[in-house]
Amino acid sequence: MTGVMRWVSPILRLLAEAEKLIDSNAEKYFATAQTQVEDVIEDIFAKQPRTLQKLSATFRRGDLIEALTGQPVRIEIWIRALSRSHIYALTQD
Repeated sequence: MTGVMRWVSPILRLLAEAEKLIDSNAEKYFATAQTQVEDVIEDIFAKQPRTLQKLSATFRRGDLIEALTGQPVRIEIWIRALSRSHIYALTQD
């Protein structure tokens, strides 16, 4: 086994195990995530009227991610990542 394969092989094994775990629990993960997102949106909007404009701002500012993870969001990282994916999507057929 080459030097690189010595450390890549265990990582590939772990990734395969993670993929199996996700595949076998996908519906449960989706349902849980959907409930969590709904709860956080309820908390964020508490007594405010909900509009698409306010919901959009919640995503853009990172409020939802911050509330879900309990960690502050570095929005500039998200903007760069979204910009790259948007540019990539525009260049594809």
